Amino acid sequence: MTLQKKKQTGTLIAIEGPENIGCSTQTNLLIESFQRAGNPTLRGGLGYSEFIGSDLEETIKIHPLRPHTVTLFHATEIFDQFEKKILPALQAGFIVVLDRWIFSVIAQSMVRGVQQRWLTSLFEEPLMTAKTLILKAEPEILIQRSFNQQGTLGFWDSGQDCVVRDGLYEGFIEYQKRQKKTFKDLAKKFQLTTISCDGTIESTHEKILKYIHS
Repeated sequence: MTLQKKKQTGTLIAIEGPENIGCSTQTNLLIESFQRAGNPTLRGGLGYSEFIGSDLEETIKIHPLRPHTVTLFHATEIFDQFEKKILPALQAGFIVVLDRWIFSVIAQSMVRGVQQRWLTSLFEEPLMTAKTLILKAEPEILIQRSFNQQGTLGFWDSGQDCVVRDGLYEGFIEYQKRQKKTFKDLAKKFQLTTISCDGTIESTHEKILKYIHS
């Protein structure tokens, strides 16, 4: 599929990171900040496609799919959303903030054994132009946030489909360690900005604003 290449006057920002790290929260705060300043904004990201969106997550929970299949579903979701919503918004001068995007898909897939070369070949240049921020936190902090948000450890954020450990806790820690390293490697290769969110929500938001306005 070839994406349209038209003049874009808007700004594309992607908040990336593992599950339960706070991408949705920081996306909301960033959009509120832009709106208070009078800037037209649009929210997007994984799960926001009208064509596939949240239905994908529900399908995966009920019927676990192979990693390549899940990646192709996410790629379809991203292309559909970019063509129908994000590109027109950028052409109209909007600020588009994405709640997880390409590099979250790539990281999750790589941890499950999908080759990076194949993954990056799926996405064309227009999709890679977002000002990307990768949120990071220690696995021990993520496990606390997972319990606070869900009351339990989820199937996917524990890596139960790809990490074999005796206990759920041990599997979660190991999966998050692998994912953290993968994000670190991607940030180095693609020169992406990484922001620690081990602290409070407010302190992380301040770091993001500082980077955005730098």
